[in-house]
Amino acid sequence: MKTLSFPISGMHCASCARNIERKLGKVEGVAKATVNYAAEKAYVECQNDVSDEKLSDAVSSLGYTAHLSKKANDKEEKNHIPSQDEIKKKELANLKNKIIIAGILSIFIFLGSFPEWFPFLPKILSAPLLLMILATPVQFWAGWEFYRNTVPSLKNRTASMDTLIALGTSAAYGFSVITTLFEESLKNLGIDPVMY
Repeated sequence: MKTLSFPISGMHCASCARNIERKLGKVEGVAKATVNYAAEKAYVECQNDVSDEKLSDAVSSLGYTAHLSKKANDKEEKNHIPSQDEIKKKELANLKNKIIIAGILSIFIFLGSFPEWFPFLPKILSAPLLLMILATPVQFWAGWEFYRNTVPSLKNRTASMDTLIALGTSAAYGFSVITTLFEESLKNLGIDPVMY
């Protein structure tokens, strides 16, 4: 038997940790698996023949990343496992860029959504099609992490905070797209999108 401990990135809630724990526990040869959400680490007791690749695949099947050693090529093995600090720095740099860009786009969306509050702004900013175009990268680029973790979770019949956020924002975004593209058709059917 061997005991392994390795960082996991991409977790957003305690439910994520429980889902990973269950998945690792189902890997053949694993006797015990625990995942600490606060420490962002997994602790696995397993048979000596359980490969890092098997454990990594189990974690990635749920949409998260296990930071285990990986082979650089056939001749040489790269044993560097990124530290918690390295992983965090990379995640925070990526998140910072997304927040800045999504924040700027969201300001324009907010200003354009309330032309009665900001009558001095150009009318083009209130065009529904422009607002939809500005909202699309916020929904799918800035929010990609939620989708990335939701799809594998649904395939494995589990749910987490990511699932709730992805479903909720997708419903709102989808309804907005339908009302933007088919407003006249909806009105012809007697449906007033503004009422919803």
